[in-house]
Amino acid sequence: MNNMLEIFNDVTPDALLDFIGAVITIVISSMLAVWTSYMMTKKSLKADQENLEKQIESELSNIKVQYMFEQKRDSINYLNQFKLEKLAELYELVGQFGRYNTQLSMQIELLLRENKIEEISDALKENFKEEREKIEKNFFDRNTMRTITIKMSYFTKIKDKWNRVSSLHNKFVAHYPDEILRLVEIKNPEFFDLKIPEDYTINRFFKDLKVVRTGISDVLDDIENEIGLIMNRMEKH
Repeated sequence: MNNMLEIFNDVTPDALLDFIGAVITIVISSMLAVWTSYMMTKKSLKADQENLEKQIESELSNIKVQYMFEQKRDSINYLNQFKLEKLAELYELVGQFGRYNTQLSMQIELLLRENKIEEISDALKENFKEEREKIEKNFFDRNTMRTITIKMSYFTKIKDKWNRVSSLHNKFVAHYPDEILRLVEIKNPEFFDLKIPEDYTINRFFKDLKVVRTGISDVLDDIENEIGLIMNRMEKH
Protein backbone atom coordinates (compact mmCIF):
# COMPACT_ATOMS: atom_id res chain seq x y z
CA MET A 1 0.00 0.00 0.00
CA ASN A 2 2.79 2.38 0.95
CA ASN A 3 4.55 1.51 -2.27
CA MET A 4 1.47 2.47 -4.28
CA LEU A 5 1.24 5.82 -2.48
CA GLU A 6 4.87 6.45 -3.12
CA ILE A 7 4.32 5.75 -6.85
CA PHE A 8 1.42 8.20 -7.03
CA ASN A 9 3.38 10.76 -5.07
CA ASP A 10 6.13 10.47 -7.63
CA VAL A 11 3.65 11.05 -10.56
CA THR A 12 3.35 14.64 -11.64
CA PRO A 13 -0.11 16.19 -12.21
CA ASP A 14 0.53 16.53 -15.95
CA ALA A 15 1.46 12.89 -16.25
CA LEU A 16 -1.64 11.92 -14.32
CA LEU A 17 -3.82 14.01 -16.59
CA ASP A 18 -2.20 12.43 -19.62
CA PHE A 19 -2.89 9.00 -18.20
CA ILE A 20 -6.50 9.78 -17.42
CA GLY A 21 -6.89 11.32 -20.91
CA ALA A 22 -5.47 8.19 -22.49
CA VAL A 23 -7.86 6.01 -20.50
CA ILE A 24 -10.81 8.19 -21.47
CA THR A 25 -9.68 8.13 -25.11
CA ILE A 26 -9.49 4.33 -25.05
CA VAL A 27 -12.91 4.05 -23.42
CA ILE A 28 -14.48 6.51 -25.88
CA SER A 29 -12.82 4.75 -28.83
CA SER A 30 -14.12 1.42 -27.59
CA MET A 31 -17.60 2.85 -27.14
CA LEU A 32 -17.50 4.40 -30.61
CA ALA A 33 -16.36 1.10 -32.08
CA VAL A 34 -19.16 -0.72 -30.28
CA TRP A 35 -21.70 1.93 -31.36
CA THR A 36 -20.45 1.88 -34.95
CA SER A 37 -20.62 -1.92 -34.99
CA TYR A 38 -24.12 -1.79 -33.51
CA MET A 39 -25.34 0.73 -36.09
CA MET A 40 -23.79 -1.24 -38.96
CA THR A 41 -25.36 -4.43 -37.65
CA LYS A 42 -28.72 -2.68 -37.24
CA LYS A 43 -28.48 -1.25 -40.77
CA SER A 44 -27.53 -4.65 -42.16
CA LEU A 45 -30.43 -6.30 -40.31
CA LYS A 46 -32.82 -3.66 -41.64
CA ALA A 47 -31.57 -4.21 -45.18
CA ASP A 48 -31.88 -7.96 -44.74
CA GLN A 49 -35.39 -7.51 -43.36
CA GLU A 50 -36.37 -5.30 -46.31
CA ASN A 51 -34.91 -7.79 -48.77
CA LEU A 52 -36.73 -10.62 -47.02
CA GLU A 53 -40.01 -8.69 -47.12
CA LYS A 54 -39.48 -7.97 -50.82
CA GLN A 55 -38.79 -11.65 -51.48
CA ILE A 56 -41.89 -12.67 -49.52
CA GLU A 57 -43.98 -10.06 -51.35
CA SER A 58 -42.60 -11.25 -54.68
CA GLU A 59 -43.32 -14.89 -53.82
CA LEU A 60 -46.83 -14.02 -52.70
CA SER A 61 -47.39 -12.10 -55.92
CA ASN A 62 -46.13 -15.04 -57.97
CA ILE A 63 -48.34 -17.42 -56.01
CA LYS A 64 -51.33 -15.14 -56.55
CA VAL A 65 -50.65 -14.88 -60.29
CA GLN A 66 -50.15 -18.64 -60.52
CA TYR A 67 -53.34 -19.25 -58.56
CA MET A 68 -55.32 -16.89 -60.79
CA PHE A 69 -53.83 -18.50 -63.89
CA GLU A 70 -54.69 -21.99 -62.67
CA GLN A 71 -58.18 -20.87 -61.69
CA LYS A 72 -58.69 -19.34 -65.13
CA ARG A 73 -57.25 -22.42 -66.82
CA ASP A 74 -59.44 -24.72 -64.75
CA SER A 75 -62.49 -22.58 -65.54
CA ILE A 76 -61.67 -22.64 -69.26
CA ASN A 77 -61.06 -26.39 -69.17
CA TYR A 78 -64.34 -26.91 -67.33
CA LEU A 79 -66.21 -24.75 -69.85
CA ASN A 80 -64.59 -26.54 -72.79
CA GLN A 81 -65.39 -29.94 -71.27
CA PHE A 82 -68.96 -28.81 -70.69
CA LYS A 83 -69.29 -27.68 -74.31
CA LEU A 84 -67.81 -30.93 -75.61
CA GLU A 85 -70.36 -32.95 -73.65
CA LYS A 86 -73.23 -30.82 -74.99
CA LEU A 87 -71.90 -31.00 -78.54
CA ALA A 88 -71.55 -34.78 -78.37
CA GLU A 89 -75.14 -35.03 -77.15
CA LEU A 90 -76.29 -32.63 -79.86
CA TYR A 91 -74.56 -34.63 -82.56
CA GLU A 92 -76.45 -37.75 -81.52
CA LEU A 93 -79.77 -35.91 -81.21
CA VAL A 94 -79.48 -34.11 -84.55
CA GLY A 95 -78.50 -37.47 -86.06
CA GLN A 96 -81.73 -38.92 -84.69
CA PHE A 97 -83.65 -36.02 -86.22
CA GLY A 98 -81.87 -36.65 -89.52
CA ARG A 99 -82.94 -40.30 -89.53
CA TYR A 100 -86.50 -39.26 -88.66
CA ASN A 101 -86.51 -36.70 -91.48
CA THR A 102 -85.16 -39.27 -93.93
CA GLN A 103 -87.84 -41.81 -92.98
CA LEU A 104 -90.61 -39.31 -93.60
CA SER A 105 -89.02 -38.00 -96.81
CA MET A 106 -88.50 -41.47 -98.26
CA GLN A 107 -92.05 -42.47 -97.37
CA ILE A 108 -93.71 -39.66 -99.37
CA GLU A 109 -91.06 -39.74 -102.10
CA LEU A 110 -91.57 -43.46 -102.78
CA LEU A 111 -95.33 -43.01 -102.83
CA LEU A 112 -95.13 -40.18 -105.36
CA ARG A 113 -92.52 -41.89 -107.54
CA GLU A 114 -94.52 -45.11 -107.76
CA ASN A 115 -97.90 -43.49 -108.34
CA LYS A 116 -99.38 -40.53 -110.14
CA ILE A 117 -101.11 -38.20 -107.69
CA GLU A 118 -104.51 -38.59 -109.31
CA GLU A 119 -104.15 -42.40 -109.14
CA ILE A 120 -103.27 -42.63 -105.44
CA SER A 121 -106.21 -44.37 -103.78
CA ASP A 122 -107.76 -43.56 -100.42
CA ALA A 123 -106.40 -46.86 -99.14
CA LEU A 124 -102.82 -45.83 -100.07
CA LYS A 125 -103.35 -42.45 -98.46
CA GLU A 126 -104.67 -44.05 -95.28
CA ASN A 127 -101.71 -46.44 -95.19
CA PHE A 128 -99.39 -43.46 -95.67
CA LYS A 129 -100.93 -41.65 -92.71
CA GLU A 130 -100.71 -44.70 -90.46
CA GLU A 131 -97.04 -45.33 -91.27
CA ARG A 132 -96.22 -41.67 -90.78
CA GLU A 133 -97.92 -41.64 -87.38
CA LYS A 134 -95.78 -44.60 -86.28
CA ILE A 135 -92.59 -42.82 -87.39
CA GLU A 136 -93.63 -39.59 -85.65
CA LYS A 137 -94.66 -41.31 -82.42
CA ASN A 138 -91.38 -43.20 -82.21
CA PHE A 139 -89.48 -39.93 -82.63
CA PHE A 140 -91.51 -37.56 -80.46
CA ASP A 141 -91.83 -40.02 -77.58
CA ARG A 142 -88.12 -39.40 -76.93
CA ASN A 143 -88.61 -35.60 -76.62
CA THR A 144 -85.74 -35.19 -79.05
CA MET A 145 -86.84 -31.82 -80.43
CA ARG A 146 -87.22 -30.28 -76.98
CA THR A 147 -83.80 -31.53 -75.89
CA ILE A 148 -82.16 -30.22 -79.06
CA THR A 149 -83.73 -26.80 -78.52
CA ILE A 150 -82.37 -26.62 -74.96
CA LYS A 151 -78.85 -27.71 -75.86
CA MET A 152 -78.69 -25.51 -78.97
CA SER A 153 -79.00 -22.45 -76.73
CA TYR A 154 -75.28 -22.84 -75.87
CA PHE A 155 -74.19 -22.53 -79.51
CA THR A 156 -75.66 -19.45 -81.21
CA LYS A 157 -74.18 -19.91 -84.69
CA ILE A 158 -75.20 -23.55 -84.94
CA LYS A 159 -78.59 -22.69 -83.45
CA ASP A 160 -79.35 -20.20 -86.26
CA LYS A 161 -78.67 -22.83 -88.91
CA TRP A 162 -80.63 -25.43 -86.95
CA ASN A 163 -83.67 -23.14 -86.69
CA ARG A 164 -83.64 -22.63 -90.45
CA VAL A 165 -83.35 -26.37 -91.16
CA SER A 166 -86.07 -27.37 -88.69
CA SER A 167 -88.33 -24.68 -90.21
CA LEU A 168 -87.75 -26.12 -93.70
CA HIS A 169 -88.47 -29.60 -92.38
CA ASN A 170 -91.71 -28.40 -90.83
CA LYS A 171 -92.73 -26.88 -94.16
CA PHE A 172 -91.60 -29.38 -96.78
CA VAL A 173 -91.64 -32.67 -94.90
CA ALA A 174 -94.34 -32.23 -92.27
CA HIS A 175 -96.92 -30.13 -94.16
CA TYR A 176 -96.47 -30.31 -97.93
CA PRO A 177 -97.23 -34.07 -98.24
CA ASP A 178 -100.72 -33.55 -96.81
CA GLU A 179 -101.43 -30.80 -99.32
CA ILE A 180 -99.97 -32.78 -102.21
CA LEU A 181 -102.14 -35.80 -101.33
CA ARG A 182 -105.09 -33.45 -100.74
CA LEU A 183 -105.46 -34.62 -97.16
CA VAL A 184 -105.76 -31.00 -95.99
CA GLU A 185 -106.59 -27.64 -97.56
CA ILE A 186 -105.20 -24.48 -96.05
CA LYS A 187 -107.82 -21.74 -95.92
CA ASN A 188 -106.72 -19.82 -92.82
CA PRO A 189 -104.59 -16.80 -93.85
CA GLU A 190 -102.41 -17.32 -90.74
CA PHE A 191 -101.02 -20.48 -92.35
CA PHE A 192 -100.64 -19.25 -95.93
CA ASP A 193 -96.86 -19.35 -95.59
CA LEU A 194 -97.22 -23.17 -95.50
CA LYS A 195 -99.46 -23.29 -98.52
CA ILE A 196 -98.00 -24.83 -101.68
CA PRO A 197 -97.53 -22.28 -104.50
CA GLU A 198 -99.77 -22.63 -107.55
CA ASP A 199 -96.89 -23.49 -109.91
CA TYR A 200 -95.26 -25.97 -107.51
CA THR A 201 -94.16 -29.27 -109.12
CA ILE A 202 -93.32 -32.74 -107.80
CA ASN A 203 -89.76 -32.44 -109.07
CA ARG A 204 -89.36 -29.20 -107.14
CA PHE A 205 -90.77 -30.94 -104.09
CA PHE A 206 -88.14 -33.68 -104.40
CA LYS A 207 -85.44 -30.98 -104.60
CA ASP A 208 -86.81 -29.29 -101.47
CA LEU A 209 -86.68 -32.60 -99.61
CA LYS A 210 -83.03 -32.85 -100.60
CA VAL A 211 -82.40 -29.28 -99.38
CA VAL A 212 -83.66 -30.28 -95.94
CA ARG A 213 -81.43 -33.39 -95.83
CA THR A 214 -78.43 -31.33 -96.92
CA GLY A 215 -79.20 -28.71 -94.26
CA ILE A 216 -79.26 -31.34 -91.53
CA SER A 217 -75.94 -32.69 -92.78
CA ASP A 218 -74.50 -29.15 -92.63
CA VAL A 219 -75.61 -28.79 -89.00
CA LEU A 220 -73.85 -32.06 -88.16
CA ASP A 221 -70.71 -30.79 -89.92
CA ASP A 222 -70.84 -27.58 -87.88
CA ILE A 223 -71.08 -29.58 -84.67
CA GLU A 224 -68.08 -31.70 -85.71
CA ASN A 225 -66.06 -28.58 -86.56
CA GLU A 226 -66.89 -26.98 -83.21
CA ILE A 227 -65.79 -30.13 -81.39
CA GLY A 228 -62.50 -30.07 -83.32
CA LEU A 229 -61.86 -26.41 -82.48
CA ILE A 230 -62.46 -26.95 -78.76
CA MET A 231 -60.23 -30.01 -78.65
CA ASN A 232 -57.42 -28.09 -80.39
CA ARG A 233 -57.69 -25.29 -77.82
CA MET A 234 -57.56 -27.81 -74.96
CA GLU A 235 -54.44 -29.45 -76.40
CA LYS A 236 -52.65 -26.07 -76.57
CA HIS A 237 -53.38 -25.44 -72.88
